[in-house]
Amino acid sequence: MQSELFIYYTVQPGRGEALKVAVLAFQQQLCDAHPGLSARLLQRVDLHAAPDQPATWMEIYACPSGIPGHWQDLIAQAADVIPPEFIRGTRHTEVFAPCD
Repeated sequence: MQSELFIYYTVQPGRGEALKVAVLAFQQQLCDAHPGLSARLLQRVDLHAAPDQPATWMEIYACPSGIPGHWQDLIAQAADVIPPEFIRGTRHTEVFAPCD
């Protein structure tokens, strides 16, 4: 079954640029190591948030054959490069699949 992995978390104010570099780098390494894997990094659009407010980010991982369970562990391990002070709380992981 095809599935996609969604990981969301809150970014501390002032940490976005450094965090973006780190996340995009480990996403690229994961995609290079696992042919067919695609990764994206998104930010929630909040038109009323001040620049000094925390932001919500979403990492999305997809593969035509689905995301095997062990890849979830590899993605989590790759994210260990994120300094804990860059995010508020924890990274939350959700797996979604198309409706039949």
